[in-house]
Amino acid sequence: MAPIGGGKGTPGGDASPASGPGRRPQDHPPPGDPLAEDPDEDSEDVEARSIRLLRLIEHFTETGSQRSESEAFLSEVVTQLARITCSELAILSLVDPATETLEVRTSCGFGSEPPRELNYIEDGIHGWVLKIGTAMVLNRFDQNAGLPLLSFERTQLIAAPLQAGGTQVGVVSVMRPTRESGYAEEDVLFLTALGSLIGGQI
Repeated sequence: MAPIGGGKGTPGGDASPASGPGRRPQDHPPPGDPLAEDPDEDSEDVEARSIRLLRLIEHFTETGSQRSESEAFLSEVVTQLARITCSELAILSLVDPATETLEVRTSCGFGSEPPRELNYIEDGIHGWVLKIGTAMVLNRFDQNAGLPLLSFERTQLIAAPLQAGGTQVGVVSVMRPTRESGYAEEDVLFLTALGSLIGGQI
């Protein structure tokens, strides 16, 4: 497992720094809403999906996180992120001020009954990323730097902080890459950049 970038360090080990609510049926996307576009997924390459995701974030920024449809945007962002990184699972969680733990706001790929730990996350890789404010990649779950893994973290994953003005406000993560090579540094950098974009609007 390797955190990317700055951060406060990791505990000992082999590591080195390195489906939520959607738009309701009665909701009608306004003209120009990126969610109104539904291109053929099979025909979209990674670059096209990346552009689509960035347009979604731009639209999310323009509408503001306090708008009622922001949950739908967060859900769509997580879905698109899973596709771009060729991941089976993705999670976006935010800090609950009352408990100072991570509360999952939306997820992709877990089906109708996600693991119980997804209700509140305070340990594992996700909790550590929130604490140190640095992205971490785990391409072998037995190289976990001595951190106790949550049950759904026992796979290849990338977790990156959502940051707003230097403050950690949440964590975004992708898991179970469909590529044999696993996750690359480009995936980590993309997820880190995405975390800054979203975090700045929350």
